Amino acid sequence: MSVLEIVNVAALVLIPLVAVWLARYLADRSEKRKNKMEVFKILMISRINSSTLEYVRTVNCIDVIFADSPKVRRAWRALYEQYARPNSAENTQFKFIKLIEEVARDLGYKNLEWDEIIANSYMPQWLCEDLNNEKTYKEGQIKIAQCMLASSPSSSSTSAEPGK
Repeated sequence: MSVLEIVNVAALVLIPLVAVWLARYLADRSEKRKNKMEVFKILMISRINSSTLEYVRTVNCIDVIFADSPKVRRAWRALYEQYARPNSAENTQFKFIKLIEEVARDLGYKNLEWDEIIANSYMPQWLCEDLNNEKTYKEGQIKIAQCMLASSPSSSSTSAEPGK
């Protein structure tokens, strides 16, 4: 066998293997970017109201999805720690925006600044009213339930024993 034949045989074996490896690598990279974009999208959607299950699920995935992005994970950790502090809404908002900034930078959006992120958020008046009405309704339901529990016969502490 000549050197040229050996090279041809090696090429016939190696080229398909390299092609498969390259295709998998590119597919994995594309999937990771898609997952990161989904996190970015949910964070952007949640700028005005982060009190949704979708937001909670999303931020709980940040450590995995951005495992290769220490700046994003640090920003998430700072926000997470801020959530544990009571009565710190202003600082929480700042750290939330910092998280969005870091995610944006990781995705290649280098010139997106926090004032643009806040200034360009939109929430129509009807949605504000709906959210306030929903809150009022839930508070009313809680008050009704508390009144019903307080006045129920089983809640009285003095119960007579039968047969005495």
